[in-house]
Amino acid sequence: MIRERIRADAGLFERVRLAAFLGDAAAHLALGTEAPRPADTPSGLANGLETWGHECSVRAGYAAGRIVLPLWEQRPLHVMPLTPHSPTQKLELVGAWIACPCERHLEDAREGLEHFASGSRAEIEGPTTWALAHDVVDRVLGNVVRPHGKAGRRLEDAITWAAEAMAANRRSPGALAISGDLEAGFGVIRSAIQHDLVAWALPAK
Repeated sequence: MIRERIRADAGLFERVRLAAFLGDAAAHLALGTEAPRPADTPSGLANGLETWGHECSVRAGYAAGRIVLPLWEQRPLHVMPLTPHSPTQKLELVGAWIACPCERHLEDAREGLEHFASGSRAEIEGPTTWALAHDVVDRVLGNVVRPHGKAGRRLEDAITWAAEAMAANRRSPGALAISGDLEAGFGVIRSAIQHDLVAWALPAK
């Protein structure tokens, strides 16, 4: 079915390539030897997704952020956000920009990032699952407002920290991330990104 759609509309080629890069089996089969190799590291995934532009990178970060946001809600009751905007509110700003990438939503995102704390929550309090979730959302919002420069690095950070948080949470809610956690959680985050981006690249008709 995908092969037929490619023949009918050559403009789909890059979107099918994106789906194949994300590990979609049907897209990979449709492209054959032209299919890109799926990434197996956070850096490979983040750098590869930059090929498909700013919105693609933001959507990838948003998918990672949505997966780890519940971990922020597991934080100790005395822990408050470092800025006036909570991670939940910041991720809502990202979602609003994705739904309508207009100047008003970009300005809202800028306002949400205006009070960005220096350093990171994990650096201040240790890489607990909830602190990493907090920092993931900050990086994702940063990519909405700052599409150039270190956008790939911010997405790589978000994917890496999200993977570490998910792996640590499997051991114990609120646990500290430890060496070796990354690989165990990367598959979860990559699957979430694949689910969202393949649906965006190749919407069902």
